[in-house]
Amino acid sequence: MKAKKFATALIASAFAVFSVFPAYAGGDEIELTETSPESDQTEVLAVVSNVEPGSPQYIISVPSKIDFGTLRKPQTSAPNTIEIPFQIKAELIDNLSSGSVVAVLMKDAVLAGTGSAFTVKGQDTVNSDKALDYSVTITADDGNDVDVSSRMQFANGYPVYGFTSTGQVKNGMAILDQAQLYNKSLSEYAGSYKGNIHFYSTIAAPTDFMLSN
Repeated sequence: MKAKKFATALIASAFAVFSVFPAYAGGDEIELTETSPESDQTEVLAVVSNVEPGSPQYIISVPSKIDFGTLRKPQTSAPNTIEIPFQIKAELIDNLSSGSVVAVLMKDAVLAGTGSAFTVKGQDTVNSDKALDYSVTITADDGNDVDVSSRMQFANGYPVYGFTSTGQVKNGMAILDQAQLYNKSLSEYAGSYKGNIHFYSTIAAPTDFMLSN
């Protein structure tokens, strides 16, 4: 199976499963009436998968959106974080060879120029040159929360986890500190912000991405 790339919008954590699901009948309907009793416009479609029998297959679900909601300027510079939990889940892993993992990596899709690993950028006229930083942690197998940006960065991002079986779940947290707005002018910072996370998946050996999970 080819490596997969997909992005998460940063703006209720809804989840999307990236795969090809069984086909279904649906879409716009054609009406047959007494004046139009027949139709030959119903399309019948099919796709033949290029995955050979016995080949490894996987479906990994990642959040489609992470929403920090409304941010407020704090009265002090003390940490004032908003934490949004999310999950990455192995919906299906089949025929994975021994010693291999489905490696998942993540990074900011387009950095806003602050030097942070993850940012959201102003979307309005007044804040279009502003950005806010946030961090992402993943709960490791030992129960400790690890900042993903503390791991070695590869071309497709920071290693998150090496999945080996269906049903495995990796918990994460997106964290934004509102203290960034302390002493900032709301006339310059107020408005909407948006960013994207780039997720990447591929079948690999754990050593390929220094995955100890």
